[in-house]
Amino acid sequence: MKNTYSLLCFLFFTGTCLGQKKIDLEKQQIKHLISASFDEVFSDLNAKKMDKFYTVDFLLLEDGALWNRDSIANSFNETINATLKEKIIPRRINTIDFIDIKISKGMAWVVYQNNAIWKHETTIYGKAQWLESATAIRTKDGWKLQMLHSTYVKSKK
Repeated sequence: MKNTYSLLCFLFFTGTCLGQKKIDLEKQQIKHLISASFDEVFSDLNAKKMDKFYTVDFLLLEDGALWNRDSIANSFNETINATLKEKIIPRRINTIDFIDIKISKGMAWVVYQNNAIWKHETTIYGKAQWLESATAIRTKDGWKLQMLHSTYVKSKK
């Protein structure tokens, strides 16, 4: 009886630990997905990288505007064309502070602060901060973002 109880306790705690490790790994994957998507898509103004990070039906809700992959790509092209005339293309540098991540049944929900600066060499051209949430789904190719919701945070003076 004592051996059976010990075995059940061992199996329970081992299963709990393995389950927690899987959740921790998935949370790290979600953090990487968010950070890398901002670096590779928005910082580089590279719409071709959207397939790597976003589902086909991806939506971005930002300050009352609804964006899809096409409208984001068009915005990138306009920004690139405008900055080429100036011959200076500031680089967007993102700092993301994660607040919470929940994962259940192949879906993830994440909340984070997104801080960006636009910089070229030593000159800072702008700063912005957003409070954002995102949903991601597990696909055959790994985690992909399905929706971002972004609220601009006015700087406190």
